[in-house]
Amino acid sequence: MNKKPNYYNHNGFLMPMGFPIEGFTSALQYQAQESDIFLVTYPKCGTTWTQYILWLMQHQGEPLSPSEKLETYIPHLEEVGKETVENYLNQESLKPIYLII
Repeated sequence: MNKKPNYYNHNGFLMPMGFPIEGFTSALQYQAQESDIFLVTYPKCGTTWTQYILWLMQHQGEPLSPSEKLETYIPHLEEVGKETVENYLNQESLKPIYLII
């Protein structure tokens, strides 16, 4: 028996259960910057794989070290919200990639 995912309607957007409404609401106020790259995927359809490819492209093929995690460098805009992503913009060493599911 396949179990269907649970979603709720938040102002016309279907959101997965347990997803932080505050982050999503804040993300809607984000003003894109010219250098932003948005990765838009369906959940469970190769998002992490695609994030890693983008990371490699932006870092001349240099992989993350085994102790590093993608989520440290690639904020999920709809989850963490506008303020967190704007803080990433202030870090010279990062070229942020945002994920919107």
